[in-house]
This record gives sequence, structure tokens and C-alpha cells, in this order.
Amino acid sequence: MNYCLTMEQTRRIAVWFDADSDEEAEKTAQEIYHNTPSKDFEAGDDERDCALSNRDTNTMVFDWS
Repeated sequence: MNYCLTMEQTRRIAVWFDADSDEEAEKTAQEIYHNTPSKDFEAGDDERDCALSNRDTNTMVFDWS
């Protein structure tokens, strides 16, 4: 039978900063978001999930354990 294992890994980092207004905070957040390299996420929180499905029977063996 043919199976598919789908894996997901999520990394989170939190960046705290001060701003004088929501508009300034949004601009700063966009700059941080676009300028943060992937390697910075290596030190972040790690969450992993996976699911296994059977393609032949179109059933889920297990889902996001």
C-alpha cells in the first residue's frame, strides 16, 4: 500500500520593541519581519507535528500526534 507521512515543524521567536504609535509599530514590525534571517529562528521555540495517511484506502492512519 502507498502511504504519505506529512511532517511540520514550526519555529517561533518573539521580538520586543517600543513604538510611539500603532502605525510606527506596524512599520517597525514589517521591517523586523522582512529583515530577520532564517538562522535566527534556530534558537526559537520548536513545535513538531505529523500525520500518516494511506493513499490506497484514502484513510488517515493518525493525525497530528
